[in-house]
Amino acid sequence: MNRHDTLRHATRTAALAATATIAPLLLANSAHAQAVAWGNNAVGQCNLNGIGPTTAASGGFAHTAVIHSCGVVTCFGDNSYGQSAPPATLGIALAISAGGLHNVAIDGNGAVVCWGDNGFNQCVVPPGLANVQQVSAGAFHTVARTTTGLVAWGDNASGQSTVPVATGAALDVDAGGFHTLVIGANGRLQAWGDNTYGQSTIPIVVPARISAGLAHSLVLTNAGAVVAFGNNASGECNVPSGLTNVVAVSAGGRHSLALTATGVVVAWGDNTFGQLAAPVGPPTIAGIDAGYEHSVAFNNCPADLNGDAVVNSGDIAIILSGWATGSGDLDCDGVVTSNDLAILLGSWGTCP
Repeated sequence: MNRHDTLRHATRTAALAATATIAPLLLANSAHAQAVAWGNNAVGQCNLNGIGPTTAASGGFAHTAVIHSCGVVTCFGDNSYGQSAPPATLGIALAISAGGLHNVAIDGNGAVVCWGDNGFNQCVVPPGLANVQQVSAGAFHTVARTTTGLVAWGDNASGQSTVPVATGAALDVDAGGFHTLVIGANGRLQAWGDNTYGQSTIPIVVPARISAGLAHSLVLTNAGAVVAFGNNASGECNVPSGLTNVVAVSAGGRHSLALTATGVVVAWGDNTFGQLAAPVGPPTIAGIDAGYEHSVAFNNCPADLNGDAVVNSGDIAIILSGWATGSGDLDCDGVVTSNDLAILLGSWGTCP
């Protein structure tokens, strides 16, 4: 079975369904980590302990990509296709998305950079691509949202890379396993590609954000509610009753995540590997992302080293201790110095 068929087969394999779990998420641990991952860790995709200050994190099939506070990218987990080895030419990244076996990022110059599996040309960035505002990596295809419209490349066996002519500019885009979800500039939801499980059959909703999973889709409505459709073999579309005030959603392989305005992570669907069992503790969460069989959360307030949602003397204490321990390396130069202290003081009293 090749890598393409492996992911396709996963959409047709029944998994253990689980009830929703609701728990605050712990980002501040003894190592002052600002990104955490839980679930399947067979190849180290959840080994983020001590990762330090971050601004973004994304979960793929069996790897996780993280952007440090200084813009440097680090990847964890499977590297069979080079997906966990960022190119030396990448420099800093402004945004990142982990796909099936590849990644896509926007670098400091606004250019799109891809690495990892290229079996379907999903890492061959179209020449002349410019003014990119958002990127998303699917199982084997890649999508970029520009100021004028969408550009997609890679696997197109299900039509997931064929952008409808009438789509035009967009507000949000997400590449799923073998389908693509978009919120158009007119605020309308669109989808194309694989529709075997109804994951591209659009419900009547007013969307605020979207997330495309392996074979299901999530929509966050303007009212803060969650709508799910597509494959439900593991209960990944069984949105918990009473779930409200949601600010972010993420669809994984066979599970779903939601983040509420109060910092609560809600998870439902397959829990075979504990991907629903979010760590418990005081939250400072900026975003969530569901990988295939693991989950990721991150805090994009780099100077909040102790994860209490504000930059204060407690964080300075960590910086000062870091002269010996290395905790608080905000500029990613490998050592804690007065430069890191200056960055922290620049964010004093806030959590941007």
